[in-house]
Order: sequence, then C-alpha cells, then structure tokens
Amino acid sequence: MSKNPSAKRYALALYQLANENKAVDKCRLGLELCRDIVEDSRISAFLGMPNVRVERKIEMVTTNLNDVDKLVVNLMGMLIQRDTISLVQDILDQYNKILDQASGRERAHVVSAVAMTKQSQGRLSKFLSEVVGKDIELTADVDSDMTAGLVARVGDKILDGSVKTRLRDLRKSLAEGAS
Repeated sequence: MSKNPSAKRYALALYQLANENKAVDKCRLGLELCRDIVEDSRISAFLGMPNVRVERKIEMVTTNLNDVDKLVVNLMGMLIQRDTISLVQDILDQYNKILDQASGRERAHVVSAVAMTKQSQGRLSKFLSEVVGKDIELTADVDSDMTAGLVARVGDKILDGSVKTRLRDLRKSLAEGAS
C-alpha cells in the first residue's frame, strides 16, 4: 500500500463526495478502469509526452470514461493537470482501504508453503476474523521456498507461523538458555 499522503487525501475526498452522491461503488469501479487505462503502455507514453498539451491529454483520457462517474473523471483531469497521474493505483488502494474500514472489513494476505484448500482458507479466515474482530477478505499465495507453515498479513499486523521463524525462535531461546 501507498505511503503517499496525496493519494490518501485524494481517496478520502473522493470517498466523501461519492458517499454524499451515493456513488461509492461506481467510483471504485471507475478508479479500477482508470488504473487499467493508465497502465496501458501506449496511453502512459502519451501522457508522459511533454510536447502534448494538457488539455489534449485530458480529452484523450476522459473520452474513454463515458460510463464512469463524473467525480472520477474530474479527479483524472486534475491528476493529469498536476502531472500526478501515476498516483491512480495508490489512490485506488487507499480508496479500497477506506471502503473496508467503513464496512468493518479487513483484508488478509496469506503466504503458505503449499496451496490451501477452500476449506482451509475458510477456517483461517474465520480464525483471523475472531482475532481482529472484523470480517476478513482473504487472498492466498504459495511460496515454494517456505519449508512449511504460513505467514498472514492482516492490515499492519503479521502473524508468522512459518517453520523457519519457529526454528529461529527456538535457536534463540536455546542460545539464551546456554548463556
């Protein structure tokens, strides 16, 4: 997630306006579309051209945003004007964080040594939900370099149940006991 304070301010302002206009989900979808547009290498190259007028850049991007809420279109225009279009992904990340917080949901990312079954993910999601006191939206990845166990990141908390960490802790405790 972004540490950029501008992205957080833009996301919060967009959320507040979208909430007033009952367009929170529509703005999220619009931001996702904007992110996809900006990630296109041809569009990104065009937006980076110093000899192209800002008005032309705004026109080119906003013509692709016909079904997107005006709040997002206006935000895109402002980002292009300020030459900060690269913040779109960070703004989307921050916007999603705000949505999660508003709905009492927390995202968790788990890395395990082997692929987890849906049933295992469900049990882990329930456990993490009890630990943090919020609904959990879980994503899981596999790291074949892990010997065994898993590492879960929930918000800014890390729950490390990997064998590597447990062995390191055991080694440390044995070394301290020998002293």
